[in-house]
Amino acid sequence: MRHLVWLDALAQLDYRLLVGAAVSTIETHLGHEVRRYRTRGSGAGWIMQPWREAYQGFDQSVEDHRSDERWSFEVMLDVKRFYPSITSAILQRGLSSAGVDDVALLPLVAWIDYLHELPGVHPGLPVGVEASGPLATATLAGLDRVVRAFGFPFLRWADDYRSFVPSEEATQSVIGAAKSHLDQVGLELNDDKTKIRRIGEGRGGAGVSDALDDAAGPPRRLIALAIERDPEGVTRSLGFLRHRQDTSGVEALLDFPWMMDRFPKESCAYLGSVWDAVSGEQTERLEARLLEPTTAATAPPQMHLARLFRRVRHRVGPSAGEAIFARGTTLGVRQYGPTKAQYFALAGTSSEKPRSRRGRSIDLAEVVSDLDLKRALVAGLRVDGGISPGTRAAVDHLVRLDPDLAAAGAWVAAA
Repeated sequence: MRHLVWLDALAQLDYRLLVGAAVSTIETHLGHEVRRYRTRGSGAGWIMQPWREAYQGFDQSVEDHRSDERWSFEVMLDVKRFYPSITSAILQRGLSSAGVDDVALLPLVAWIDYLHELPGVHPGLPVGVEASGPLATATLAGLDRVVRAFGFPFLRWADDYRSFVPSEEATQSVIGAAKSHLDQVGLELNDDKTKIRRIGEGRGGAGVSDALDDAAGPPRRLIALAIERDPEGVTRSLGFLRHRQDTSGVEALLDFPWMMDRFPKESCAYLGSVWDAVSGEQTERLEARLLEPTTAATAPPQMHLARLFRRVRHRVGPSAGEAIFARGTTLGVRQYGPTKAQYFALAGTSSEKPRSRRGRSIDLAEVVSDLDLKRALVAGLRVDGGISPGTRAAVDHLVRLDPDLAAAGAWVAAA
């Protein structure tokens, strides 16, 4: 079971900034074999390589190696409980070996330690948070060197290794070396997912990509991933179902609400692609979710659902957007903290244009005195769809008035 971590807008911004100080160094130390969580840029403006682009390259490279007659076996390696096993000490050693200096490393480790002291937070790197990806990738840079030393080609997707070797003896050598290295650094090889496959004998269930090759696989896979709470796999299956306009995933989204809570944008994009085939009973269940009392957890999926209903010209009550907006204005600052301001800035009314919402956010950020509220309002501009030259000038004005908003402003400007 995976325990997802939900960070509010300010915590995500802090985490991104700390990781941003290390991503360029991490990127230069990773080999071309690593295909997941590759980054571009640094500081507040770093971005992740798009998943689809990265996975297409990974999948094509796997097929290219399989078709090479020099390689008779494929070794599949996996790290057991990867994210939860990455303690502060393992992270520090991994980043140090990847060349990250103490100036960037120590504040990042201190932030992770502070997060672990909070009640209900599980050990390891935060699961389901984008900024954790580059850090997790860097911790396996040492294992990359061990596998590369054999001279055989390999590829890595997160902690999923594919090594292509000429003989059965070589497979055991690669597995033994990987196991030994992981034991030394405090990680563990996942025996259940470590496999040897003779190339040409069929695909035989090697992971999510195999399930997606079967037209009947994704709906079942989506349900299985929901039960396992596998965030990365859920987004893959949703994207595949959206591409095929397969309606069988709608029921899974309704039966496992955490998927829409964690991926509201992807879930609603999928729902919009199959909306004409959604049943009346399913529509009623989605309406019920939309009109639940708004909290910090329910606000993001409610906002995306409101936009979905407006886009498909389906009105819920007098105005779903106005209902969310009315509740947002009554959220207590003490009760929901700085996220209240972001939800207030984003929800708006169903008839309010994005430009008006941005203007109201900027006006509020100039008059409120609480720094966290100011940061959340400015951060909300990025989530609200990017910025125009006018909005950029307004953000620059806010930063000049209060230099403590510089980091939030840089993050918004990078959208």
